[in-house]
Order: sequence, then C-alpha cells, then structure tokens
Amino acid sequence: MPFLTATWHSLSLLNFIVDPAVLKPHLPVGTELDTYHGDTYMSLVAFHWQDTRVLGLSVPFHRHFEELNLRFYARRKTNDGWRHGVVFVKELVPRRAVAALARWVYSEPFQHAHMVHVVDHDDDTCTATAAAVTRTASIGLTTVAPRPQTVPPEGSLERLLTDHQWGWTQRRGRCFEYEVRHAPWRVSAAEPEWFTDEMDLIRLYGVDIGLELYGVSSALYCDGSHVEVMRGRRV
Repeated sequence: MPFLTATWHSLSLLNFIVDPAVLKPHLPVGTELDTYHGDTYMSLVAFHWQDTRVLGLSVPFHRHFEELNLRFYARRKTNDGWRHGVVFVKELVPRRAVAALARWVYSEPFQHAHMVHVVDHDDDTCTATAAAVTRTASIGLTTVAPRPQTVPPEGSLERLLTDHQWGWTQRRGRCFEYEVRHAPWRVSAAEPEWFTDEMDLIRLYGVDIGLELYGVSSALYCDGSHVEVMRGRRV
C-alpha cells in the first residue's frame, strides 16, 4: 500500500547544467550522479499537491498545498540493473506539519515557507507563477508553455528530467530509498523568467550550489498526474 498518494499538478521545471563537484557531497551512499551526454543537471521544480492522503486518509487543511524544490539526478546499481531517480537539496512547503512528516518518515530536507502558485491557461498557452518566502530569502519563477503537450521519447533529456521512479536520502550514514509511481508525463518546452537574486539563492542553497543557479539551460511545463509514494527502506 502506498504511504502517500496525491496528484502532482502544474509542474514548472527550470533546468541548470552544473559542476558535478558541487553535488557529489550531497550524494547518498551507494548512489552516483546520473548525467546526460556528459552534462550534470539540477532542476528547480514548482508544483501543486492536490488530494494528498497518508495511508489512504486525508488530513484536514493539508490536502492541497504548494511545493518548490531543488533536486538533482542520480542512479543506483542493483541486481536488476540501474535505478534512476532524484536527490533533493531542499524542498519548500507552506505546511509545517507536512515538512515535519517528510523529515521524519523520509529524512527529506523540507523547510517551511510562505508560498503562492498561480496557473492560468487556455487552449493554446499555460502560464504558471510560483514564489516562496522564508525567514531569510525569497525565490520566484514563471514559465510560459504552449499546449498541447507530448510524452517525450525514451532516452531524451526531457524524459530524464520528468520520469524518475526512485528517490534517495541519507540518514545516519545509510542510504534510504523510496519508490515514486506515476505515468510518464506529457511535457512542453517553456519560456522561463526568474524573480530572485544571487544572494537569495546563496542563503537558500549555500554558496557552492547557489552560484550554479544562473543561466537556465532549459525550462519545461507538465500538467502532472496521480502519484503514489511508497514507504522508504534502508539499502
């Protein structure tokens, strides 16, 4: 039975090519960076949780909320081959209870923030704007994407950035792994716009990573889908 179920809706991704050296200290034991044609990517992802349930039960006032996360891409070798997934640097949400639950169950780096996520779309275009404000910094972004969207082909960069099945964290020196199940998302290329500055990025993510988050390599928009997040296990 999934530990969490929800719909991840209206996802905007700003993608950056970064120096792999800044990410290696963040890799959980037993994982390695997943690259595309030799390039290492990070993504800043804004989206909306809808109809969130824990073990099938909804929690009042915690079913619908925003998230803005920074993640990079990793893989882990198993007896069945490579597992491809993500490692999170930081995840911002507006619900303190959600942040506390995620830190406790998954050891994920969640932090409380004041947030807004607005989506406006018609038959031809979708415009999504997201912003987050913590005690020390603020960050915001907008993506403008054409419709309709298409499922990217296997082996494409867009598929790597949007279709990942695994997540990894580290707790007391051990790697924890959890599975995320969803259908491949339909994607469209987007035009991005930043609403932040270098110092805010440094305050949020540290000097090494913050300085990498300029010069957006690409931007994507996805409508999203229903997701199932399984309970984590030590590997």
